[in-house]
Amino acid sequence: MACIGLNAFKEFSVSDSEIARRKEIITKAYNYGFPLVLMEYSKKAMLTKTQTKANEFNHVSTFPDWKFRDVVRPNLDTYYSNAWLDLSNGPVVVTVPATKRYYLIPALDAYTNVFSSVGTRTTGTKAQKFVYTGPNWSGKVPKGMQQIKCPTNMVWLLGRIEVHNQKDGETIVADIQDEIYIKPLKCHRKVTYRSNSFSSEIYTAKEPPIDYVKNLSIEEFFTKMSYLMKINPPAKSDSVFIEELKEIDFEIGDGFSLGMFSDEEKEIYSNIPEEVQAKWDENSYGEQTKSWNFYKENIGNYGINYEHRAYISAIGLGANLPEDAVYPMTTVDKNLEDLNGEYNYVIHFAKEEIPSVNGFWSLTCYNNNDFLVHNELNRYAIGDRCNLKFNKDGSLDIYLQAQKPSNYTSINWLPIPEDATFSLVLRMYWPKKEVFKSNYQLPCVKKISN
Repeated sequence: MACIGLNAFKEFSVSDSEIARRKEIITKAYNYGFPLVLMEYSKKAMLTKTQTKANEFNHVSTFPDWKFRDVVRPNLDTYYSNAWLDLSNGPVVVTVPATKRYYLIPALDAYTNVFSSVGTRTTGTKAQKFVYTGPNWSGKVPKGMQQIKCPTNMVWLLGRIEVHNQKDGETIVADIQDEIYIKPLKCHRKVTYRSNSFSSEIYTAKEPPIDYVKNLSIEEFFTKMSYLMKINPPAKSDSVFIEELKEIDFEIGDGFSLGMFSDEEKEIYSNIPEEVQAKWDENSYGEQTKSWNFYKENIGNYGINYEHRAYISAIGLGANLPEDAVYPMTTVDKNLEDLNGEYNYVIHFAKEEIPSVNGFWSLTCYNNNDFLVHNELNRYAIGDRCNLKFNKDGSLDIYLQAQKPSNYTSINWLPIPEDATFSLVLRMYWPKKEVFKSNYQLPCVKKISN
């Protein structure tokens, strides 16, 4: 760590304005680094749990059920294919097969920005080979391959493939996943390549990565952040902020200590993680349209909006670009009262209100802990791949209640928890242009008689 002038800070009194300025920079730095540190520990946790290495896909070919507790608000629309790329040893080639299924493989840099998203929407459905190259690589990409330039050597590929139901996933989609693989550019036709860079990284913490990172002290956090910034250099657009870091004696790659500050300052700065996290909790979830909230913009790629980037990583690491998917969410009914399983509800989609997508859509219910709801049908989501019954005028009613409806409406029934609050997430994959218009609305959840 840079040591010039450390004692000088102790010899002279520090004004309130100087303390305020340093607190401002440290707060900004915490927001800046949170996604970077969270990505690092999430990588370790995932590689440890799946027993995979860098540059190797982990294909998940099952759907979660109500017992699943690994992540909150799990998705029941797609099978996941995860890979952590290490490009420090050279480019890698990702091969995808021809398929008629909707799929996307967004690529996130070490700071959680989505810088590329291959798939049905962007690159089509033919068989393709993509060459992911690191920021310092210069070379020739073979004919017939498409280069994807990566801003950092650490990249997270978070692939998703459309699944219609469990049988479909087991018999068709799992086979598609097997044809998605990674090999190094230098030997992509011959042998499977695995980097050794991540091979020794073991996640030993008992709590999930998000909790572990939130509980790091300010010194532990910034020390980890400084080393990660050396491995994954900041973007050019961050240059002004990088200069500001010098005011708190933060040097990339040199760790960090509060030793240069007075006891009064140490106490102030040590509380910054808690203060920042509390501010995230006060955030609203995107734009509100009637009783639904969701992000139509400013997600997936954040520029220099470090606070928003940190907040999104904290509530939903791996967020998609809105063009690929939007996830409206609600916890209230038409009257803005909390949704509760002691009541029955309906969502009435007029014909023109049915989710407007090029891909597909689904509605999922989560309990007050953001996990799936146990029910007799083992039905956790409902959507356009189900055999829904539409009304004669083309409208659609989705019934939300704890007990099975007595008539045909059970086809359109999504179970909710008994006598407890819950939330709903409407996932819209590859939304159409009208979804992004300011006047776009979704119908409210309405309470009906029990």
